[in-house]
Amino acid sequence: MHTVFVDGAKVVDAGRMTTIDEDTFYGRRQAAGEAITARSGLPDKAKFPVL
Repeated sequence: MHTVFVDGAKVVDAGRMTTIDEDTFYGRRQAAGEAITARSGLPDKAKFPVL
């Protein structure tokens, strides 16, 4: 596990960012990628793994 401090503030705790909600961030990025793929007409071959 990794913890990172920047200028005295903990920004990573146990390998996860503390400054944002990672699950929401990755979910929004996945939806944006799927929307781009849908508009392109290409097959959707990649999915963010849901843990």
